[in-house]
Amino acid sequence: MRDEVARRLRAAGVNVSSIEADTADSASPDSVRVSTMHRAKGLEFDRVIVLAHGLEEADVESDLQQLVYVSMTRAKAMAMLVV
Repeated sequence: MRDEVARRLRAAGVNVSSIEADTADSASPDSVRVSTMHRAKGLEFDRVIVLAHGLEEADVESDLQQLVYVSMTRAKAMAMLVV
């Protein structure tokens, strides 16, 4: 899903940077950083949008709930959960 989101943003003319496990976060300040929830651990951002597309409420297990919580707390100013 991360790569599809990045592709669509680029197609819309948005400057995008993907966060990878083996690279430092060196994106320019005007780019949208796209990451998996696991890659966002330990990082902070002004704004965070978590996409949980396709998850049924009954399918959400406590580990995933914790991961979504940790992802949302990466935001310094604003966080949004899109389901």
